[in-house]
Amino acid sequence: MQQSAITLVINGNAYSLRADDVAAVGAMPAADRQQLMSLLETLKGAQRTADRIVQDSPRLAAGADPQRMDQVKPERLGAGDADALMARLVMEENRHKKPLPTRQSLYKWVAVFAVVVILLVVIF
Repeated sequence: MQQSAITLVINGNAYSLRADDVAAVGAMPAADRQQLMSLLETLKGAQRTADRIVQDSPRLAAGADPQRMDQVKPERLGAGDADALMARLVMEENRHKKPLPTRQSLYKWVAVFAVVVILLVVIF
C-alpha cells in the first residue's frame, strides 16, 4: 500500500514526501532534513505525553495517585463541551447583571427629582 504524500515547506523550500520514499528524503539539503527531524522529535514527545495522560486519567479519576494531579494537563474541549461551557458562562453572566429598573423605581426617582427641583425653586 502506498502512503499518501505530505507537502512540507522548510526554509521556503516545498517538499512532497512519503514515508516509503527514501530517495526524496535523501535529496533534501542537510539543514532542512535536520529541521524536519527536530520537528518530528518534538511531535513524538508530544504524542508520548498525550498517551501518558490518557493512560493515567482513569487512575487519577479514581483517586489512586493524588501527587500527580498537578502534572496532568486538561484536555481540549469537544464541540458539545464547549457549547455547554458557553451556556453556563452566559447564565452566570446574566445572574450577575444588574436588573433593569422597574416602573415603580422609575416613578420613585422622578418623584425625588421633582421634590428636589421644587425645593430649589422655593429656596431661591
